[in-house]
Amino acid sequence: IQTTMAFKISKGKTDMINVRLPNPQIENKITKQRKENAYMKKSLDELSRHKGAPSDSENNQLLLERILALETLREKNSQQILSKDQEIAALRQHLCSDSAEIVTRLQAQLTQQKLDAEMRENLFQSLKQETEELKTNLVVISAKCQDLENTGGSAGWLPANRHALEKNQQWLAYDQQREAYVRAVVEKTHQLEQQLSQANEALQQKDRKACMEGEQKSACILDCIFITCTPSLGMHLINATLFKVNHFQKVLLTQQNEQNRMSVLEQQIQVSAKDLEDEKRDNQHLQRQLHKILKELRKSKDKVARLEYKLSGDLRSHASPTKAHNLLNESFLECPNCRAQYPTSRHRELLVHIDECFD
Repeated sequence: IQTTMAFKISKGKTDMINVRLPNPQIENKITKQRKENAYMKKSLDELSRHKGAPSDSENNQLLLERILALETLREKNSQQILSKDQEIAALRQHLCSDSAEIVTRLQAQLTQQKLDAEMRENLFQSLKQETEELKTNLVVISAKCQDLENTGGSAGWLPANRHALEKNQQWLAYDQQREAYVRAVVEKTHQLEQQLSQANEALQQKDRKACMEGEQKSACILDCIFITCTPSLGMHLINATLFKVNHFQKVLLTQQNEQNRMSVLEQQIQVSAKDLEDEKRDNQHLQRQLHKILKELRKSKDKVARLEYKLSGDLRSHASPTKAHNLLNESFLECPNCRAQYPTSRHRELLVHIDECFD
């Protein structure tokens, strides 16, 4: 029996030693229990020395009670450890889920920002490339026109091309003049609005001042009437009253003139705003016409290139002037506005028609 109990005690001690609790309160309880065990052993040894060895039944009873107490404490500590582990696992899972959600959202935002940046970069590069291509085409076309002008070729499309370029420059200059006029109208409208606000403030001040003066004068007149009612002063009071009435009428006339001037300024502002809207509509119309003319100019340039290619082939084959003239008659140029077609040899008539059509 003693061997079995000693084995149980040693097994309980081993289990208690192997349990490593992270909670400080549980460790304090275990330390306190160990001190109590040591104190009880020491007291048992002292009792055995003073009173002799106790009986086996008493030792067994004491050891059983101690084993039960230790087992109860171990079960309690195990339950506390299990609950703490569950709480830690729940907190870890919650933290992982929140972190994963935040990381996913941030990654989605970062991806969207990268896509937007790439889209803006691609758009910028395409616009830049298109601008460079337009500049290159403009330089090439200008050089080609200059060469054709210097060579003094016999083709009938050169004057028309030059006339179209001149028209384009005129439209651009007119557009710039329109923009300058619109800016001037806007500045004038702003000045008129400032003048109108200043006039309103001045008129309000005058109205307040006139009202105060009228009240004071009315009070003075009543005082004079009640104080001086003698017949000898009747004419004097009548003259003073008439003078004050005339002065009051002049003040009212001045206010009416100010109101008229304010209404004139408002009408001028409305007219300026209407002119500004008309100018905006005209600018939009001119821009549409300019885009249309540029489109027709590109078509004319393509047709010029084709005619130049045909003419160069004919010149290389040493064709006769009559065949070249017939080739010019076979090709046609059309008006950008009404689509009227003219032979290439009658390009001067086409220019006159374009001026009349656009006018």
